[in-house]
Amino acid sequence: MLKIISFAILFAGFGCAPPEDEEDSGNPEAPLKGRLEPRFEINGNDFYRLPWPSDTRITEEGLLMLSDFPQSDDPLIEIYLSVLVAKVSAFSIVPVIYVAFDHLPEVSSIPLPTDTLTKESPIQLVNVSTNGCGERIPIEIELETKGDDFISSNVVKAVPVPGFHLEPGTPYSLIVLTSLGEDEGLETSRPDGFEGILEGTYSNADVVEVYAPLVDCLQQEGIDSDTVAVATVFTTQDPTADLITIRDYVVDQNTTAAPVVADWAVLDSSTVEDSYISYRGTFETPIFQSGTSPYNEGGGFQFTAQGIPVVQRWETVPFIVTFPDTDEDGPLPVMIWEDGTGATLEHHVTSDITEAMLDNGFAVFSFEPQFHGDRAVPASSPQSHTFNDMNPEAGRSV
Repeated sequence: MLKIISFAILFAGFGCAPPEDEEDSGNPEAPLKGRLEPRFEINGNDFYRLPWPSDTRITEEGLLMLSDFPQSDDPLIEIYLSVLVAKVSAFSIVPVIYVAFDHLPEVSSIPLPTDTLTKESPIQLVNVSTNGCGERIPIEIELETKGDDFISSNVVKAVPVPGFHLEPGTPYSLIVLTSLGEDEGLETSRPDGFEGILEGTYSNADVVEVYAPLVDCLQQEGIDSDTVAVATVFTTQDPTADLITIRDYVVDQNTTAAPVVADWAVLDSSTVEDSYISYRGTFETPIFQSGTSPYNEGGGFQFTAQGIPVVQRWETVPFIVTFPDTDEDGPLPVMIWEDGTGATLEHHVTSDITEAMLDNGFAVFSFEPQFHGDRAVPASSPQSHTFNDMNPEAGRSV
């Protein structure tokens, strides 16, 4: 999965309507008792004026629009923002979805994850593609009452239940129905800014086009659009697309020659007579990350105008393969073992898993990952440069 990180931080909370005397004061900013109103304002500079994510927040160049994201003096946040607006053209397949309100219902009005799978759920996350219309993803919902430097107060936050993800390259909609809060005598009204969008009469044709998949799906599902207080429509990214393109390039022998094994030799330190025998070797692998290892800057993938991945250099990769020490002829099935960060090339050979695989007639293969052993470069760290949280352009492509 690509490691581009969405700025989504979950905080639990609850909200309630303001005291009655506040509403009677004549303050036009005070919400009406008995009514909830989500925010929806196409124009403005407040990030939470609209639900997030939303395809209305894609620029003409097809990239994320984050100019109104809360400002910060933290240089790391600025780095992430710069990468997001330069590289990302769609939204996470495991998003946190935000909808701001004038005030919030009680926690008791929020549906449980299992309840969000029904048409009647007051908050639901729905696939609105032509072929997937009506497929609902269970969501966990939390209420943010106070807010902080990066999140507004009175925000409903929804996220897919762990273990569920959205389909890549697919339009989805988070829908808030007017029934939200009815158990406590509240009604959720449609904000003025959302009027006409589902009916196709809204003045901005681009916005109407964004919501067209939802309109079609509501009709297909038999859901009255008048019951929708507010909704967002967003299209997911394909987090594996770049890697699949690179994989296809590498396995195609018309573009990448098959690797040649070199330095092949018995590895005595990981060999036990009459039990197993290990061999060590090396092969050359193409590196697609641009820049200089360990990628304190740069480190992204590059593609030609035709979408062909660009090989930046070649690197020698040590590997180890362990066979059961028997007289049986091959070929043998192979298990590929990859340790976590910090392990050595031979670390896995004496593990219970390797022993079990060898006993069942498997060979076990492992290679040395980047920033480890012979592949380490000066000042590199197996942990920090593998994840490279300080440089998201490289972190997503390691």
